Amino acid sequence: MSKLKILLADDHKLIREGIGLLLKDIPNIVIVGEATNGKEAVEKANELKPDLILMDVQMPEMDGLEATRRVKENNPMTRVIILTVFGEEELVKEAVRSGAEGYILKDVSRGELIRAIQEVSEGKAHIHPKVARSIFEGYLTLTSIKKKGLTEREREILNLMSQGKTNKEIASELSLSIETIKTHIRNIFEKLEAVDRAQAVAIALRKHLLQ
Repeated sequence: MSKLKILLADDHKLIREGIGLLLKDIPNIVIVGEATNGKEAVEKANELKPDLILMDVQMPEMDGLEATRRVKENNPMTRVIILTVFGEEELVKEAVRSGAEGYILKDVSRGELIRAIQEVSEGKAHIHPKVARSIFEGYLTLTSIKKKGLTEREREILNLMSQGKTNKEIASELSLSIETIKTHIRNIFEKLEAVDRAQAVAIALRKHLLQ
């Protein structure tokens, strides 16, 4: 049975050596090369034709996301797992847009790392459980907010916003703190899917939400 050829791309030697030690006893896996930056990762991918790359995000000369895009352009059959310390939702989305099939954090266990490699090599997607849970919880929270509609207080604040009143003026008129007003306005923006006051008021007018 042919072995799965893996390229390690990380600017920290200790990380590369650590991953190498974790994978050295896996019979169907072989580390065929290492890259210390994104540019080198692209070059090594072209030269070695690995089946899979474990790719760090923050690297000199070229970051891991750009390197992933270039690897995919030249070697579309090479699969990429992003291996990083950052679990932000936007970074995960950007990794997927770049062409990565997997996303795991560097605090991953040996078993989880091997499982990720196996699943991605089989054509499946794999996201670190902690990251997936965070994204899912954020989605549920946003969905819940959107479903609730505007509260009476939010409508009241929206009406005052439409009159051009500042946060300070609204807080004074409603006898609330400025921080409370800011929280209400953030919720209004989320529920109306608006990016600023003008858009929120415009949407509210279209939906007949203003008195």
